[in-house]
Amino acid sequence: VTDHSPRKDTGDNIRDTGEFVVSLVSETIAPHMNLCAMDFPAEEDELDGAGLTAVPGAKVNVPYIKESPVSFE
Repeated sequence: VTDHSPRKDTGDNIRDTGEFVVSLVSETIAPHMNLCAMDFPAEEDELDGAGLTAVPGAKVNVPYIKESPVSFE
């Protein structure tokens, strides 16, 4: 199966660094998280555009989402 859709920066970042954070989504922030799934230019910050806050990870060099009820590093 060939997917001709553009790759998301998140996937590229994971491949490049080997690090990521999984942030769970509550009903409260679900509309904001859905905005993050839209195509943004590479130079635009999806979290900022969705009104969410990136916070530096404690164990990895990638951020987690402050508004998320649970984040796994």
